[in-house]
Amino acid sequence: MQCRVWTRHPDAIHLIQRLCFSVSPNARFRVTEDYFSLLDVPRCIIPADDVRWHETIKASYRRLQMLHHPDKVGHGQAPSEKSIRLNAAYESLKDPVKRFRHILQVHDCDTDYEAAGRKNPTTPAFLMEMLELNEKLEKASSATDLSSLAADITKRMRVLLDASQALYGKGDFPGLKEKYVELSYLRSLHERTTKALSDKDCQEPYRGAPRHSEE
Repeated sequence: MQCRVWTRHPDAIHLIQRLCFSVSPNARFRVTEDYFSLLDVPRCIIPADDVRWHETIKASYRRLQMLHHPDKVGHGQAPSEKSIRLNAAYESLKDPVKRFRHILQVHDCDTDYEAAGRKNPTTPAFLMEMLELNEKLEKASSATDLSSLAADITKRMRVLLDASQALYGKGDFPGLKEKYVELSYLRSLHERTTKALSDKDCQEPYRGAPRHSEE
């Protein structure tokens, strides 16, 4: 598998970055506050009970905003710093990819793969998968093709998130950084796929109700 990647695309990592989005191998995450502590919820990438966990963070967010939102503490006032921070925390934690990124931030992790002796931020096998998925996106000619591809990417993202939660439980942060980069690639590809699907739907002519032949 590794030979196939580099034989077909000697500069595969740059090709993937161009097709998806730019991931700087030397980018370092910075964080000034733990959003999990701010909303008083446990740290996790994928909770055991997703519905209950989201209900918990929503309830905590609303309870705290009742104390700090300008509509509650005084009309006409600008949002307080605490209210703004609560908004940022809620927006980050309710999204699994952003939540994953914040966990890396909280633990002061970076993606300095060069310093770690890694030439590329992910594996050749994953790069091969991304190249194949990009080819499928480029060749998709119908809404059905795009819907199928979007579902496939969503499934792959869930598998990555589950694997990342297991790594987090073991404290394997080098493995987590690699999974985050892979998840970011997939998220970007999923967004491109859903946009292509939306554009395809808009281009479909409206046929209206079927016409009955006159006898």
